[in-house]
Amino acid sequence: MTRGEADDRTLGELDQLCRGLDGDQALAARPLALALVRHRLDACRGRGTLPDLAAFEGLPLGQEAWRELREEYGDRADDALRARLRDPVTTWTEPLRLALAVGADGGPGLDEAMKRLADALLHPERRDCAQAVQVLAALDHTPFTRRVLRLLLADFTERKLDRLRALADSPQGDWLRRHIDDAPLTVRLAAAAAQWHGPPDRLRGVELFERLTGLLSNRRVEDVRTLNLLWRIVWRNDPPDRAEQPRVARLCTPRLIIEADLGRRITGWLREPDRCDRELVDFAREMRKDPKLGAQDRDTAELLVTAQDLADGRLTVSRASVARLRELGRKVSPLGMVLRKGVDERVGRALAGANPLDVCESHGLQILVAAGPDLLGAYRAHLLEERTRDRLERELPGRPAELAAYYHVWRPRKRHGVCADWRDVAAELLDQVLAPVLAHLDDHRLGQVATVLRREGQDVQEWTAWRHRIAQEQS
Repeated sequence: MTRGEADDRTLGELDQLCRGLDGDQALAARPLALALVRHRLDACRGRGTLPDLAAFEGLPLGQEAWRELREEYGDRADDALRARLRDPVTTWTEPLRLALAVGADGGPGLDEAMKRLADALLHPERRDCAQAVQVLAALDHTPFTRRVLRLLLADFTERKLDRLRALADSPQGDWLRRHIDDAPLTVRLAAAAAQWHGPPDRLRGVELFERLTGLLSNRRVEDVRTLNLLWRIVWRNDPPDRAEQPRVARLCTPRLIIEADLGRRITGWLREPDRCDRELVDFAREMRKDPKLGAQDRDTAELLVTAQDLADGRLTVSRASVARLRELGRKVSPLGMVLRKGVDERVGRALAGANPLDVCESHGLQILVAAGPDLLGAYRAHLLEERTRDRLERELPGRPAELAAYYHVWRPRKRHGVCADWRDVAAELLDQVLAPVLAHLDDHRLGQVATVLRREGQDVQEWTAWRHRIAQEQS
């Protein structure tokens, strides 16, 4: 069909005829339908206007014909769109719609239009932002809108993050929220933060951080990129308030915080914790791996982890471990009250659970005789547990070296440097833990204990006098 062979009325009737066909008839009419489309597109070309392929969607063209038409006319539509981009944003709607209709995806005109629309959205203080939203709303083209929203993250910076929040706070924020499901995660998080930061929620700090994690796929921060993004949204470059820091670590993990190079932002939790629990120890264990951690914080973390490992038996009580413990204690002194109490309790449990021979060999006794109430309380409590007392009463008669070591640790001392609290605890442990063992010792075993004491240079007469006093009290 060539121009002039049929009048407009005839062409219209043929168009309606083709649209009413289906099945084999529609298949047979494909050449006629394609000829009608080409005739009208050529007419558009003669008038210098853009073709609108959307007007032909009801014709039985077939996929191959549509592909040919888009290839043939797409470049023309994209070139025409690019020329119109010199005009005000409000004039872009129709050329954009036509370029999309002919499948001009990937053309320079469409790419430039998307970039300029995205840039306009990132400047909500300018008139172009409202005009860009007006164009996108008029187009109502979901794939195109989704691509523009993705471009908001190109060359992403903290400044862009602020602009995203400003967009969400602007009058155009309503449009953004209507399309939020089509937006990338970063845009969704920034928009949600802007919404929840304002009334009625007015969320700040860890409350906002926790609410935002609910938008993540597993409702938990699981990778460094997302953690850094959330951190910038909520705190920028500032640390969370000290009281919030444990909750932040629970919402992801201490290890992830360290991997994101954010561990030093929450070292306040390590220095001044509200309580010295397993979460704090886990955090301290990870913090030791941070190469940028300051010496004081590193020593504090090392002290807490060492005390925990001694208490758990992961680290044995030895000269090396006790020396390291005491060295770290000197370096970080003075500790805050909560942290000092936590360390002392762990060291007390460790010394109480250790073999008394190791306590003597490691100079652990030097820690005990000068210890404060928290360490001594944990030490005393462990040894006075019924299960511990029963075990020692059962095992010590056959272990003269350990029995002698317990006596050496707990025997009365009045020299300088021995605190009154230790003297009271030692006296109680002698009477409550060691004295019941004496009833199970015959002369042979008593002789073995005396031999051990003599070999170690201990006062055997003092041991004998104590035994006789216990015997008289028990008779």
